[in-house]
Amino acid sequence: MNNRKKGLTLILVEGVDEKDPFLKVICHTFPKLKIDYEKEVYTFNTNIYHLYDELVKEYGDENGNLDWEQTDVDLPVLLSREYPELKGFRKVNFKNILLCFDYDCHDPHYSPEKLDAMQKLFSDSSDNGKLYLNYPMLESYCHCDLREKEAFLDLKVKAKELTGEQYKPLAKS
Repeated sequence: MNNRKKGLTLILVEGVDEKDPFLKVICHTFPKLKIDYEKEVYTFNTNIYHLYDELVKEYGDENGNLDWEQTDVDLPVLLSREYPELKGFRKVNFKNILLCFDYDCHDPHYSPEKLDAMQKLFSDSSDNGKLYLNYPMLESYCHCDLREKEAFLDLKVKAKELTGEQYKPLAKS
């Protein structure tokens, strides 16, 4: 049986703990997206800066240089090393490839240049993929109370509170 059908959506997220419930709600709330959560959402289990390093290792030259605007990345092939269920898939099998990562400005490997490069590479969901960055992290959606729009517009968080240990409880309060 050929399971390599076209028209799937590949969503790559950082991890399961916070993303799992949020993405299940998105998939359920927007059924027209026709996303099969169990078959089309994969967790990378690390952050965007690790993905950056993996891409440089895979697609860069011997000096670690990579033309971020011209490189043709086949993310399903790269991911198939960790996800056997993606073996045999190529990006042409997917109508959309979405990457959802936290901004993680507190990470020691944080670099605005790395984020710029990743946004250039992942700018089209029907090609290499489309990168979505959550600032400072996915939990920021908990701060969005549309009934109190003015309060949200004036919301300020100190930069030192943007680490996961401090921000996650703050956002959920």
